[in-house]
Amino acid sequence: MIGIKDQYFGTEIEMTGITRQRAAEVVAEMFGTEAYYDGTTYGIWSVIDLEGKKWKFMSDGSIYTQRKVYGRIVDAGREYSTEMVSPKLSYDEMGKLQEVVRCLRRHGGFVNESCGQHVHIDASNHTPQSLKNALTIMYAKEDILFKALKVQERRANSYCQRVRPEVLEKIRKIPNKSITMDRVRNVWYGGRDGSHTHYDHTRYYAL
Repeated sequence: MIGIKDQYFGTEIEMTGITRQRAAEVVAEMFGTEAYYDGTTYGIWSVIDLEGKKWKFMSDGSIYTQRKVYGRIVDAGREYSTEMVSPKLSYDEMGKLQEVVRCLRRHGGFVNESCGQHVHIDASNHTPQSLKNALTIMYAKEDILFKALKVQERRANSYCQRVRPEVLEKIRKIPNKSITMDRVRNVWYGGRDGSHTHYDHTRYYAL
């Protein structure tokens, strides 16, 4: 059985209150390394940690930019649009991620209603049966999870949608003896393979 500690993960955390350059600089200082400018249209600043992994701080057009001035929150320029993109992490590195987040908060980073978080889970250790089980469990616990995480309804209708009942039903009907990744993939993507399409619509689901 696949446990939570057996899966690699990565996360993207949107924030404001701190510029991308400053965010990279304070995290680099925490690691004892250097921040550098990668550029591109996302204005990326990057940091390499002590394990050689790259942390990126990039802009995101959906973030409503603000900063604090003498304790008051005021509107700010686009340099305050900061999305932290972690590298691929193991469960043992959870503490490192927490330290990065604490560091950013100490130096002015905060969130508002425009900010969100994405968590990507490595599925390489999963089997067709384990994915079927995960989808079934998610569907059963989804309302509780959404309530606990205070998922905004507008996000539930767009970027963090609930499990599609028709997809779950089709996957449930695949006999355990004959379930394969190809059959799961075919149902998930509606008869095609969208697994190599970065902005495929299926990415906008909670699971």
